[in-house]
Amino acid sequence: LKSDELQTLEAGWQQTLGRGGQLDLGVFVSRWENLKSDALEPSDLIESTNAGNARILGVEAMLALPLVENLHL
Repeated sequence: LKSDELQTLEAGWQQTLGRGGQLDLGVFVSRWENLKSDALEPSDLIESTNAGNARILGVEAMLALPLVENLHL
């Protein structure tokens, strides 16, 4: 069983909008080598194994605007 390795890079941007609003944007990418997974063996025992490599890509966004003065959701 090889040990796994995870590398992640993330970047973001935050902007204050007029009237108390806020906009947040972010992007990320992760590379996972030697991903571990549990597998059911023919003997009905569960064994950890290396399942391969994975790449994760993502985008996050958040927009906050006040509905009425001094009320934020």
